[in-house]
Amino acid sequence: MILPELNKNWKIIDIGCGDGWLVKELRDRGYDCIGIEKVYKDFDPKIKDLVICDDFNNNDFKDKEFDCSILMEVIEHLPIESVKEIERITKRKIIISTIIPPSDFLITVVAVQLNLIGGKKMIRETPHLNLYYLKDIPFNDFILAKSKRYFIFDQFGVFERVKKD
Repeated sequence: MILPELNKNWKIIDIGCGDGWLVKELRDRGYDCIGIEKVYKDFDPKIKDLVICDDFNNNDFKDKEFDCSILMEVIEHLPIESVKEIERITKRKIIISTIIPPSDFLITVVAVQLNLIGGKKMIRETPHLNLYYLKDIPFNDFILAKSKRYFIFDQFGVFERVKKD
């Protein structure tokens, strides 16, 4: 799904890259890719120097430094303010994949807010800050050019820049 959207001449960032598996895979295939990760720290030695260990919102990236930003199972963990930062650093495409159900699904409300154990109702915390359809992500300069749904909750989307400089 991702490879057909990329160009080997592009500079790519994997935002919230986890253990760096996608950075490593893209580098092995000849793509210029780095990652940024706040939580995970135990990276494969082959890619350790290609991953920035920091909060994405505290970066020193230049405007439109990356041709493509990739967020695999990450957008739901970022504060809404991150959307502007993703747009600022991205020149061409933003690729997002998420399996989190949008907030209007009744099952989301039940799964995120309540945990029924032994007949007791317990409030449950979630690391997900935002639950939404990809089409509802508030990008200003990007439009959802391609999207696909898998199963009930899986969403994959490619956003393309519409405003040119």
